[in-house]
Amino acid sequence: MIGIEYGITDRILFGSDFPVMTPQEAIDAFKNINNWGNGIKLLPIPEELINNIPYNRPFELLGL
Repeated sequence: MIGIEYGITDRILFGSDFPVMTPQEAIDAFKNINNWGNGIKLLPIPEELINNIPYNRPFELLGL
């Protein structure tokens, strides 16, 4: 993920692409992001960061 390479993971927000996917479908797909490479070797994204982006990041930005 480019965010890890450039140190910008604190600026990444999650979007569900509703109505194409429900929010839960999009979160489930996002949790498999480390398998999206199509044979291209990418830096793995830490599990903690994958869970933080859709669940904690919006609250952090709102100061909650």
